[in-house]
Amino acid sequence: MAVSTMSEAMRTVGDGDVVYVGGFGFAQPFAAVHELIRREPADLHVIRSSGGVLLDQLIGAGCVSAATIAHCWNAVGPAPTSAFRRAAEDGVPRPIEIEEHGLGNLVLRLFAGARRLPFVPAGPVEGTGQFEHQTFEGKFTEVSFDGDTHYVMEPLTPDVGVLHVPRADERGNAQLTGARAEIKHGAMASETLVVTAEEIVPSEEIQDTPDQTILPGFMVDHVVESPGGAHPSGVHGRYPRDIDYLEHYGEVTDSREGFEAYLDDWVYGVGDREEYLAAVRDSGFAEVAP
Repeated sequence: MAVSTMSEAMRTVGDGDVVYVGGFGFAQPFAAVHELIRREPADLHVIRSSGGVLLDQLIGAGCVSAATIAHCWNAVGPAPTSAFRRAAEDGVPRPIEIEEHGLGNLVLRLFAGARRLPFVPAGPVEGTGQFEHQTFEGKFTEVSFDGDTHYVMEPLTPDVGVLHVPRADERGNAQLTGARAEIKHGAMASETLVVTAEEIVPSEEIQDTPDQTILPGFMVDHVVESPGGAHPSGVHGRYPRDIDYLEHYGEVTDSREGFEAYLDDWVYGVGDREEYLAAVRDSGFAEVAP
């Protein structure tokens, strides 16, 4: 494990990689994803339990050829994620394969990957419409047990996992408060793990609150200090979700031209997270970090 710059850490993602991106509603690694977009990788397969604006941006930037998700929308409003919709319906800027699961079953697949299991039983799927509207082969495998029919699924084992936490130490011991969702399973299932943190603190501070530690350092390959790295999503105990910014995103990315202008202003037009946060302040959105 090494304390890294954002650029160094995101170079671990290569063309064609399967990438788990953590954060369910809050503590989403936006700074890492923006750096990834600036690198312009191709043919990524992104796994997101809550697809949301993060996935929308990766898809709109042309980085994604496949997505395994439970849903994808801008929860503020609520509003559609328009880049995702353009890709799914019209193949713009490129077609994507969508592997959609119920949230529980997606989490089970990450759970199985984290424990290197060969398969995992699916939750109840009869009557859900998943067989009638299945868009890809191999979603479920039928098995017989005690004379009854059941279904199993393959585990998910991402090449790289990326997640954001409030704090970590230089050894990579990472702490997360608030909603954890499937983050631990997704991180453990990943071959290489990148953790971005609001702050890097002495190990003694981590040891004082061991109940908050979600990942031990020996599992982490890169840890990056990134204050405000989850904006516009919030971080428990640090800053709230920026509702106004997310509403703005939904409005200006309604068209392809608007989305490209958004990337020019907020991703390509800023060199790093510090410049991004300065632009947030200058535009009148919520204060995020010192």
